[in-house]
Amino acid sequence: LSREIVHAGIHDHGRYPYYTREDCAMDAESVSYMLCRNFGVEAPQPDVSRVGQVFDGMEVQDRRGVVDSLQKYFRKLQNDIQREISPQDRKQPEQNRPVR
Repeated sequence: LSREIVHAGIHDHGRYPYYTREDCAMDAESVSYMLCRNFGVEAPQPDVSRVGQVFDGMEVQDRRGVVDSLQKYFRKLQNDIQREISPQDRKQPEQNRPVR
């Protein structure tokens, strides 16, 4: 499920014009793996057999940019998930009413 959520995020409702499921598979698997491991969920290791092919011909800065963007997306999803599963510190609406 986490892999599909990552795919949906990369696709960005069609706003990412270069999205293809095949081209983004390794990215989605990698971010999904990091999320699962972070939250203690068993997950298969991503298939990284195409890493050389994906990064072939890229400048070092561009390679770093790809890795940085994956880490940034992982952290965003990690924070979103953590916020949803953390104990709620929010008060119920009726508790926020002023006392008279």
